[in-house]
Amino acid sequence: MSVIAFDHAFFSQINADLTHVRGTPACRTGRFDPIFSLTPKDRIFTLPLFENDEDKCRTALIEGFVFRLYLANHMAYLHTYAKPKDMQYIIDLPQDWSANACLPVRQVPRTTPALLNDLWSLDYNLTTNGGNRFLGTADDERLASVIHALEHALAYAACEDRKTQTH
Repeated sequence: MSVIAFDHAFFSQINADLTHVRGTPACRTGRFDPIFSLTPKDRIFTLPLFENDEDKCRTALIEGFVFRLYLANHMAYLHTYAKPKDMQYIIDLPQDWSANACLPVRQVPRTTPALLNDLWSLDYNLTTNGGNRFLGTADDERLASVIHALEHALAYAACEDRKTQTH
């Protein structure tokens, strides 16, 4: 098992993709909901900070989440390969990222399969050779939830395509 440290463009792309990709339609409304959904905790504690604007809140949560993915990926890489001096790891942040974890490089969103493939690869590369993982429990659960939602959205799209082909 080897760990790859992805560059900031990779994470900026994931940020753009998560901000724009939609999942399966909601049961009652038929409206396509965002893949990165707000948890009840997000709705109670974070949404009011954005004057109950769900899109602004979701964008801020995604940026923080992707920033932590970047840090966890680089920690896993350094823990696996670096020889730290005085047990310190130094992760360089790209110059275009500000101190408050904003990811200003806005890429064109890609297809759901491309995002899913990158998230599978990232998930694998968050674990060191020794089995250590530097992502917090809540973010680990969020990553698993987003991957599951993307898999579900792809399965739904395949079923819809099959329906249109047979009619």
